[in-house]
Amino acid sequence: MEDLLGRGIRKGDTVVCTRLDRLARSTRDLLQITETLEQKGVDLKVLEQPIDTSNPTGKLFFTILGAFGEFEAGIRAERQREGIDAALAKGADSPFKGRPPTIDRIAVRQLHDDGMPPTTIANNLGIARSSVYRYLQTKSE
Repeated sequence: MEDLLGRGIRKGDTVVCTRLDRLARSTRDLLQITETLEQKGVDLKVLEQPIDTSNPTGKLFFTILGAFGEFEAGIRAERQREGIDAALAKGADSPFKGRPPTIDRIAVRQLHDDGMPPTTIANNLGIARSSVYRYLQTKSE
């Protein structure tokens, strides 16, 4: 957006976006963007919300929706954090253990010990060559 605000728009243009939350992450950012647009003589129109900053009613509605959007994002982040903390508190049953390994380390090591080059090992096991190199750099189990 900064590139657009810096050089891509001219007086009399209208910036169109689908929703306010697509334009900025906070009310402060939103207000700064609109201030910049106003200084350049550019209007803002939001398609999915009845916002048109070319009139006072649109500006008021714009500010209120921006504040509600920021509030909603904050509540969502808070709930997400609570969910993650609750899952981590479960310990072993936590869903944050990472993805289970899908590469057979022993097979990689055995094929390499049998003299097979890494590219052939990767093709035979259906894995990336970089994964073969990564497993070969680790110590044997």
